[in-house]
Amino acid sequence: MGNPAPTQSTWTRFEDKLFEQALVMFPEEMADRWQQIADQVPGKSPEEVREHYDALVHDVFEIDSGRIELPTYADDSFGWESDSKANQISFGSTKGKHGEVERKKGTPWTEEEHRLFLIGLDRYGKGDWRSISRNVVVTRTPTQVASHAQKYYLRQNSMKKERKRSSIHDITTTADSKPVPPQGHFPNQGAPMGTAMASDPDITSDFIVPLNCTSVNGKFFTYTGMRGVFDNIPTAFKVSKASMAEFPALNGQSVSYAVLQYPAGGVNPPHTHPRSAELLFLVDGALEVGFVDTKNILYTQKLKVGDMFVFPKGLVHYQYNPDRDIPATAISAFGSASAGTVSVPMSVFATGIDDVILAKAFKTDVATIKKIKAGIGKP
Repeated sequence: MGNPAPTQSTWTRFEDKLFEQALVMFPEEMADRWQQIADQVPGKSPEEVREHYDALVHDVFEIDSGRIELPTYADDSFGWESDSKANQISFGSTKGKHGEVERKKGTPWTEEEHRLFLIGLDRYGKGDWRSISRNVVVTRTPTQVASHAQKYYLRQNSMKKERKRSSIHDITTTADSKPVPPQGHFPNQGAPMGTAMASDPDITSDFIVPLNCTSVNGKFFTYTGMRGVFDNIPTAFKVSKASMAEFPALNGQSVSYAVLQYPAGGVNPPHTHPRSAELLFLVDGALEVGFVDTKNILYTQKLKVGDMFVFPKGLVHYQYNPDRDIPATAISAFGSASAGTVSVPMSVFATGIDDVILAKAFKTDVATIKKIKAGIGKP
């Protein structure tokens, strides 16, 4: 790649692939984005990662402007095809879906493939490249899909810059594309289907060891932070997490947990998890739960001990303990090592949005907005 300025570090094709996957995994709004990306590329510092990103953006702009030719690679999958095949799940037979379709290597994406990619992105979400590859863009490997996604997001970020050459990455809708039937088993279609879905990109190793870790044993895969969590009843709603931030061994494993404790009358305010669905299991007390879908339809349910409830990925949801005397406890599982949490009250009223804007949005006055902000406090 032609960098705009000399760099002190060289990047192998393997490191570039790890870098591309991490770019999509950790969005721009993350405060520690460069550190998170650097953790995915062994031997690279956050400064080297940022420098490499700036060089990549420069190269994309140069290609889009027509000043340099688009580079080609002999094999865009970089030898990861065998890993992808080894990890495939068969749908009602011993032969995986990818074994039936010849994959394209080193060939440009067609417009139809890109529109299928957009359909898969809408259906499975950012990061689930394996499902998009297996079920929608069946002519491309998960690695190729991840690489295409990275180029797509770079292109969208440079939309305000002057360009002389058009690209399929400018297409952001699936209009005029043919419907894509979901793959796998459906009624009257034969053998049952087995599948696994997650929001985290697939890793190419059994597990990921942090750079500051010199040795790995059973302790690395053990989390003791939940000891004593049930010893006391909290006076306010409390969340005890076991995510990648608290439990580094979860990195790349597409799973995390949280213990939710509700005092009598306690509530977990409306919030979302942008990178994962949530599966809640009530182990004590009673809860009233609900979520709102993208059509603004509210779904509610009263739960008893032993009940489970799923909150779909990215939708606003809440939990409330209606009992005035008895606390409640639940355990939630997530399909991501870092599901993320966006609190609706905090994000709206405690992040500095102008009072006048909020007053107009909620069709009230500034005095009311100020009272709400005073009650919520700072994040």
